[in-house]
Amino acid sequence: MSAAAPTPFPATCKAFLAAGPVRLRGLRQAGPAGAARRLALSADGRWLLVTGAGGAALWDGATGEPVWRAAGAPAGAPALSTARAAWAEGEGARVRPLPTDEAAEGPEAVVAAGRVVALAFGQDGRTLVTLDAAGGLAGASAETGERLWSSRCEGLAPRAAALARDARVAAAVDADGTCAVIYPQTGTRLFRLGEAGALRAVTVSADGQQVLCGAVDGARLWDAASGALARRLPGADVDAVALAPGARLALGARRDGKLVLWDVAGGHALERLDLGGFLAATHDVAFSPDGRRFVVAGDARRGLDGSAGRVAALLRFELAP
Repeated sequence: MSAAAPTPFPATCKAFLAAGPVRLRGLRQAGPAGAARRLALSADGRWLLVTGAGGAALWDGATGEPVWRAAGAPAGAPALSTARAAWAEGEGARVRPLPTDEAAEGPEAVVAAGRVVALAFGQDGRTLVTLDAAGGLAGASAETGERLWSSRCEGLAPRAAALARDARVAAAVDADGTCAVIYPQTGTRLFRLGEAGALRAVTVSADGQQVLCGAVDGARLWDAASGALARRLPGADVDAVALAPGARLALGARRDGKLVLWDVAGGHALERLDLGGFLAATHDVAFSPDGRRFVVAGDARRGLDGSAGRVAALLRFELAP
């Protein structure tokens, strides 16, 4: 008697999340396992940049279709402006122009900046700001890679970090599990947030006004200007976080595929999702600019056609009105 064919991954996942306040709206295979570890969405929602073990890939943010792939060395922290994509690679970062309707892509730029753990484009989109694993910060031309300025946050050894969309504020989870809020151009440590061993992940709101950290007891939101704790969000062992525009909603993910969507003002969970039956590992989460959708990057337990073997997967969710 022949064995039953495996149920395709999309069918099981869509049946599981067909209704309710959080709905699955897109599912894509993004390469071999580990190919989708970090995410960045452009401010207009047009582009999604995905980085991982096989390099960087640009996806259409509306259709979920691939646009290009920059294969090669493992790629780390990603960033997008309206005109360029950037990602950490080796001892620095690569910058690549985005496709436009008017012209073909221009040349790439390489920025030498040590082992980069976070990066962002400046307000004009022409400067790339990087934070490296030794606490060094630098600004470089996004067009040529030429260094424009540098600073250092002494004693910082970031294991997770993020910058505001315009790079005015940086935040980094230090080796001791606390979080440092930093002014990049001088390397000044403005605040130390949390207690030793508590924090695991960090993101900064697009306007640089809030810092959200994943923690052993859920997530915590701070005011970046004063360092005051604004909200504790209940949970456990949150390894990746995202903050919706206006800090109305927050999203936390554990490595094992458990997600929680929080109402920030109320300080409580709106929805809990367990994707552990589909994802062997969850790596990153990101909100769309309008806060109505979010993307999850992880490793699926099998191919999206039901075939054996782990693959990288991107899941796009929509919040019901």
